[in-house]
Amino acid sequence: MNQSTFRLVFTFIANPRLRDLIKRYFRARVPFWRPATFRPYLKHAKPFLTRLGELYPDLDSFNGLKREMIEPALNHPYWIDQTGAQRPVTAYRRAKMASFLDGMFTYMRLHDWPEAPVRPLIFPEDKIGRGFRGPRPIPGSVLAQLDAHLHLLHPYVRNLVEILRVVGLRAEDALHLREDCLDWDAVGDPRLRWYNHKMNREGRPLPVTNEVAEAIKRQRELVKDVPDHFGARYLFRTEYG
Repeated sequence: MNQSTFRLVFTFIANPRLRDLIKRYFRARVPFWRPATFRPYLKHAKPFLTRLGELYPDLDSFNGLKREMIEPALNHPYWIDQTGAQRPVTAYRRAKMASFLDGMFTYMRLHDWPEAPVRPLIFPEDKIGRGFRGPRPIPGSVLAQLDAHLHLLHPYVRNLVEILRVVGLRAEDALHLREDCLDWDAVGDPRLRWYNHKMNREGRPLPVTNEVAEAIKRQRELVKDVPDHFGARYLFRTEYG
């Protein structure tokens, strides 16, 4: 993937000393977080940090915080953004917010930051949002429409659809498949080798159909003369990257 610039805005934290503390934490996570995750993490923290600043405008450290002090900020049903708009805090977002705060507070304590809370402030029940939602299959009517118009799609897309409808990879994982992703098991059946970007490890090889194997072979032919800008021999690479 091409290099991108991610700009984070911390000005919603009115107290400059508290703002510097939060920025210091984000800088400390640079070696460990992927670039695209910084903005969502900051978004999760906004309702809490905004409300906390309203309650304690002179607060510049988490060291003196107690549980009863953060509960009004943690459990408030809404927050006011910088435009003055009232934003609801759903159970799901509250759980995300609590998970981020727990990670931040824990990091600060483990690394002996003087501004760290002296005791845990986030409880397990704070991180329980909405219930588990299982995968939802694509309705048959939608698949029928897709099949009827498959011939209109770009060849790359047709091959990708053939793969995804069998193995169900996340888009990021599918687009990072390599040319050598196809191999065979001990009895000669095709299987797909892939990398799980969410877990940062190799995924378990997935059994696939002969149709998927043919789609991969067709895609190899399409990209055989396409420059390899990343040295990774991605199966769905283009001349632009």
